[in-house]
Amino acid sequence: MKIVIVVEAWSDRGKTSSLVRLIDDLALGVIERDKTDCLAVGCYRGLKVGVSSQGDPKSCMDRWVDILMGEKRCDVVFAACRPSQTYGIVSGAARRYGYEQIKTSTTLNVMGGGSVVCGMDLNEVDASRYRLMLDRLSMHRPRRDDESQNAEDVKC
Repeated sequence: MKIVIVVEAWSDRGKTSSLVRLIDDLALGVIERDKTDCLAVGCYRGLKVGVSSQGDPKSCMDRWVDILMGEKRCDVVFAACRPSQTYGIVSGAARRYGYEQIKTSTTLNVMGGGSVVCGMDLNEVDASRYRLMLDRLSMHRPRRDDESQNAEDVKC
């Protein structure tokens, strides 16, 4: 299974907040940080999951996506990006490494306004939605037969 879930939203619309919440919820190991953004990898229900919350232009985003898809060979990658600005980086890496794409957005991007609505933290809602996607994908995952050669790499 090689799937990238592209979390596409404009600046300050909950990409980093919801993906960092997902990293915390799944207790993924943070490999690198860039201000508030994180690159993380870990296992969830037998899937090797990678998350890059960095979606800004002129950032470490392209390197982080290459790490998750190329070096770490994650089964599922969550990658933040901005429409028409950095989507091409994720899309190009997906083609290069043979990943199928699922495109989604943050609730805050769709609704606008603040991150708390009617007492609900929309970033928490999005993180729960991403986790549900992983739950569904884990039910249909094929067995992994490609053990990584990197001794420090995460094995699921």
